[in-house]
Amino acid sequence: MNAPIMGAAGPRVHASGTDENVSPPDRQANLPESGGGFDLREIDGLPRCHDAALGAHLGMARPTNIRQQIEANWDELLTYGPVHAARALVERPQGGAVDVTEYWLTEEQALLICTLSKAKRAPDVRRMLIKVFTAWRRGHLVPTQPHADLTNPDVLLPLLGQYAADKKLLLAQVEEMKPAVAALERLALPTDGAMCITDAAKDLQVTRKNLIHFLEQNGWIYRRAGSRRRMVAYQSRIQAGHLEHKLQEVDDGRGGTKMAEQVMVTPKGRALLARQISAGEGGRA
Repeated sequence: MNAPIMGAAGPRVHASGTDENVSPPDRQANLPESGGGFDLREIDGLPRCHDAALGAHLGMARPTNIRQQIEANWDELLTYGPVHAARALVERPQGGAVDVTEYWLTEEQALLICTLSKAKRAPDVRRMLIKVFTAWRRGHLVPTQPHADLTNPDVLLPLLGQYAADKKLLLAQVEEMKPAVAALERLALPTDGAMCITDAAKDLQVTRKNLIHFLEQNGWIYRRAGSRRRMVAYQSRIQAGHLEHKLQEVDDGRGGTKMAEQVMVTPKGRALLARQISAGEGGRA
């Protein structure tokens, strides 16, 4: 029988890497210990072993030996279900890589090849296969994350297309978020040198209580209705550059913290306050 490659006699292997009797894998998973050395993977809901790994256990010198055995007994293998074929790039010892067709066999198909190979190691390999596949059925071999065959154009191109679409969507989301981010930065980051009222009081060498009283009496801040603790800057002071509101992490009164707006005194505001406090002004500036 001719090798199952595109354009040759026998089962044709399409660009997807599967023959006419096989559906593409919907999920593929490596198993711990590489499935007992057989590189066991789940394809189309069934555990399958890799042809080259099986050939190595049987003592075959080259992967082509086991593949010739598979192709020579193709019709009998199909009586045990579809054979999964996949394209792969294999590095050569002398350098470079060659495109090959590799096969993934179910338990029955692998046992059949063992028997037909007439290899001296065949009985031992059959026992190993039975143990490995039995362990898989009992759940002792847990699949890992799916592995995509990136050498297969039919697998790689959709992935690249999805990547490009995801990137375009993310870039659009970033552009949409820029105004909100800029506004948040303006709100969250105080002007260079701006201080909270407590620190401003220390800078001005007055008590916090006296500074708050001065600011309330001279039209700098007021307390929001229903809250004695919440101080708010008058808009005129914000526009004059004396005060500003910024988001700060504050004590929530329950042993934790929360984000809240806080009145900040700018360097310009502190300079004016220093003059007014020194002069003992009681009126509005």
